[in-house]
Amino acid sequence: LLDYHRKIIVKRVEFNGRIGQFDLYTNQGTLEVYIPCTDKNLYILKADDFTPLDTIETESPLFAVAVHSSGNIFCSGSKFTVYDRNGALLSSLLAEGDCGLGFTDDYHLIAISTHLSPATMSYYTGDGNGAFYDKKDDPYDYDYEKDGSRLKVSPNYVVTSSYGSIYAADQNMTFLKKLSPSYN
Repeated sequence: LLDYHRKIIVKRVEFNGRIGQFDLYTNQGTLEVYIPCTDKNLYILKADDFTPLDTIETESPLFAVAVHSSGNIFCSGSKFTVYDRNGALLSSLLAEGDCGLGFTDDYHLIAISTHLSPATMSYYTGDGNGAFYDKKDDPYDYDYEKDGSRLKVSPNYVVTSSYGSIYAADQNMTFLKKLSPSYN
């Protein structure tokens, strides 16, 4: 944990595996950080001081998590899995594994692969319990840079890759522009 203003490390937390793309979620008034790990655990810590709150044992090593507004935790590893906050497995879906994840809203999830080259992007429609009803793949497949390990999703935009490629966060996944024009 870094004190940004004083530029010092105030707490160090070690894990038994490599950590992946984490997410933040406020649970009953406490801001929590959800940290996926290759040791088949999902670690939940208090975000302000990294006090351990819980550990959920998972089916496989994890690459990324995205917490739904319902509090359910969507995990990407060798497949998609969804857990409730108490660690109960709600859903498991064979899909693109090892993807960066992010919700655009309560019903739509963006996933960008990390194990394929070039990376692919998918737009899932479903519910907060892990039931997916539809999947669309981006039409640009190989035209523009994507990187699931560098991914931020908002209701309107998906920003990905070291080039800062920006896409619309909707079912069309339209490429909009790059933040870094020197890489055109």
